[in-house]
Amino acid sequence: MPFTTRGFKNACHERATGVAIITSGHPVHATVVTEHAAAFPPNDDDECYVSVIVGTNGSTHRAVVASQYFALSYLSCAQVDIVDAIYNMRIKQMSKIRWSERHNVPYVSGSNAAVLCSLKQQVTVGPNTILVGHVLDVVLADRADKPLVNYRRTFRSVDDNAIPVRHPRHGRNPRL
Repeated sequence: MPFTTRGFKNACHERATGVAIITSGHPVHATVVTEHAAAFPPNDDDECYVSVIVGTNGSTHRAVVASQYFALSYLSCAQVDIVDAIYNMRIKQMSKIRWSERHNVPYVSGSNAAVLCSLKQQVTVGPNTILVGHVLDVVLADRADKPLVNYRRTFRSVDDNAIPVRHPRHGRNPRL
């Protein structure tokens, strides 16, 4: 079968990715993202970084560049209404979203976790920009719920069937 962009897109929908909201600015600009990653350093003294892909021409990208800060709020399955409101631009629902703020960076209240970052680097690739953030602070939920994931173009929850991972002899990696 020859390579096509549709085939690539369909292949990418076969992986489950966590749903997050990237936020920045005052007033708050927010976008739903499923393309994000974290770089776990080997030592606690090392710097932590995240990357996220956003549309280059979007208001959230402009807000991040203007403020030089952003947050990634990792959502629980119970927060699917927030995703629906932002993704579908439902203004009435969006006005009900509760925002918190730390270090002058807005994030979604009650999310499983929020990672607050300064903008370290941006790389434009086609119609998108990869934002690399230097992690400044994190906010963790008192009781995290099942994460919200995107799989096969739908939002889903994860099950509770944990698969044990054998850790190397030097001990469990505290970053996992």
